[in-house]
Amino acid sequence: MIEFECAIKELPHDTTLSAAGFEDGPKIDPLRLIFTYDSDEWETFVDEWVHSLKEIYADVVRPTGSGDKGIDVAGFMDADCFLGDWDNYQCKHYARPLGFTDIAPEIGKILWYSFCGDYKAPKACFFIAPKGTTPTLDLLLGNASKLKGKVIEGWEKSISKRVTDKQVIELVGDFSKYVNNFDFRIFSAPAARKVIEQHGKTRYC
Repeated sequence: MIEFECAIKELPHDTTLSAAGFEDGPKIDPLRLIFTYDSDEWETFVDEWVHSLKEIYADVVRPTGSGDKGIDVAGFMDADCFLGDWDNYQCKHYARPLGFTDIAPEIGKILWYSFCGDYKAPKACFFIAPKGTTPTLDLLLGNASKLKGKVIEGWEKSISKRVTDKQVIELVGDFSKYVNNFDFRIFSAPAARKVIEQHGKTRYC
């Protein structure tokens, strides 16, 4: 029996599909197929999926380049865009499940830039990853108070120097009060298979 990782490596290059060609390739488990995507293809896949959620979003944008301030794909619920009601989608394509240190800087960015008024805090922030999250992170995301405690505890080590390359962001003063009062229930990590199933109903397949 061919080991799973070897099987993926043995797929010919021309059968590794882009997001737009998701349904046209070899009939293997779609969950395995998305493991072959690179980071850009995965972000495109998620962008296509979010664009299809027209019953939820009035508009969708995908900021590109450096300085995205923790936003990969944004779904706007009204015309106020980043100053109104919106959801944030963070696309993480790693060779392993996500752990706390993978998402901690992204949480830090949401906290800092919403505190600074660059945008209103999103109603939801979804971490979308093909291999899901570790059991430890699952438990944290399911318990907002523990997630907040972990963020505060790990701020100096895991977050303070990774929010922006322009300065170290200290958890002090009014910003510390903001973090303590922030609703950490907005952070979650939907199962990749759910995303795949919904993407399969879009016009991009």
